[in-house]
Amino acid sequence: MSTLFKICFGIAAGLEFIFVPWFLKASRNGRCTKSQILKTICATLFVAAGVLASVIAQNRCDYAHYILIGLLLGWCGDFLLHLPPKMPFTLSGGLAFLAGHVFYIYAYCLAMKRYFPDAPFWDKRELIACAIIIVIGVAAIRLLGVKFSPLYIIGVPYVAMLAFMLVKAGSLGIKAVNAGLDNAVVMCILLVGGAFLFALSDMMLAVNSLRKPRPSYGYKITCIVTYFTAQFLLASTIFVISA
Repeated sequence: MSTLFKICFGIAAGLEFIFVPWFLKASRNGRCTKSQILKTICATLFVAAGVLASVIAQNRCDYAHYILIGLLLGWCGDFLLHLPPKMPFTLSGGLAFLAGHVFYIYAYCLAMKRYFPDAPFWDKRELIACAIIIVIGVAAIRLLGVKFSPLYIIGVPYVAMLAFMLVKAGSLGIKAVNAGLDNAVVMCILLVGGAFLFALSDMMLAVNSLRKPRPSYGYKITCIVTYFTAQFLLASTIFVISA
């Protein structure tokens, strides 16, 4: 049975290589019913990957549960943000993603407490790294041509959330490697890779949405590919983290 689930996980990963390009092609000229269906399929695949990872690894710990909730909230965000661009959909989708980040961060903190009970919630290096990432993120948005607007009131806290997520993922991964934990290198790659690509994708999405004129279509392709890769990497952390 375990082999069957592993095959299903591989199929889910492989199908992303089909449906993500298909979605990008369908949405090139804007939202439509076809692109909505295809994006929902892409999101369903990374949720399925998380569930399958939990079953394969027999991981029913709190960490796995919170990652799965984060993936489900990502699914909701994807669905809502691809609906017609009306404020209730946009706001609900953004809040779903924000809540997803909160659950990811909580999962990382939970794992940190499990593996490193004496580690403080914050240390100076994490604070410095977080501040640097926030400054770089805000500066990058400005340099890429996004003018200041009231949306910065929402955007800056969101960048801070992304920075927090990236720093906590990186801190957990690096500590795991330094401590020589089982599968530590894989854990570090999945954590840091997933969090970094997620942050990069969200920053690119902000620029793509707010910059006038919008960047090239190739920019959107990179944004979407990094996003779905990030979700798959974060789903895969369930294989190696039990907390």
